[in-house]
Amino acid sequence: MMKMKFGWLNDNSVVETNSIIIEPIADFDNAISEVMNSSQHNGAWYYPPIVYKTDKLSPRVAASRFELPPTHCIFQINGNYDREFLEFIVVFFGWLHGLRLNPENWGYLIKTPIKQGELVDFARPRHSDMKMLIEKAEVFWLNNKTNKMGNLMLGALNWFSYTQSYEQIFERFIGQYSVFDTLHHIVNKLHPTTNKVTHAGCFEHVSNKLDLHYPSWINEITKIRNDLI
Repeated sequence: MMKMKFGWLNDNSVVETNSIIIEPIADFDNAISEVMNSSQHNGAWYYPPIVYKTDKLSPRVAASRFELPPTHCIFQINGNYDREFLEFIVVFFGWLHGLRLNPENWGYLIKTPIKQGELVDFARPRHSDMKMLIEKAEVFWLNNKTNKMGNLMLGALNWFSYTQSYEQIFERFIGQYSVFDTLHHIVNKLHPTTNKVTHAGCFEHVSNKLDLHYPSWINEITKIRNDLI
């Protein structure tokens, strides 16, 4: 049985599908206390620790990498999955909570939210809906194991949660635009079209393929991106 610790999530709920179980680890309370009582915790965010750049005579700077203690474990109980599948579910589970959740031994490079919902603009799904959403993610991974679209979606989700933590709005904008480019590529692979899609028309193309509302102002995003780069 494959398993993987991950965190940091202040929620002791258990989620179970036919393939996996997500549950708090035995040391959950200590992991929560360690972060909440840390000097790096401020409001909704956890900041990198301050360290000497090279030695004690050098300036003190934000650490270039840090980790948070794991709070949960994901177990594979059925199916023949690999580590990347569990990583995909962990990152997707984090996105549902508006957080950047990391598998154990993955690091953070910049500040990261510890308050749920900080990285997204939608309400956290009800616990009763979590099972259904994770099952849909499982189906997506299985259906796209050969064409590697699941791996691309893992990259898009991971990059989304990372760039949403940037300080400057222009950094977040260009980061999120690159996330959309990946999603556009996935849509083109899963819903191929014979018509050539221009760069300016990619937002409308994705909206049509996924049956999403397409606001008229969205075409301005391409112009802003071109001016920015």
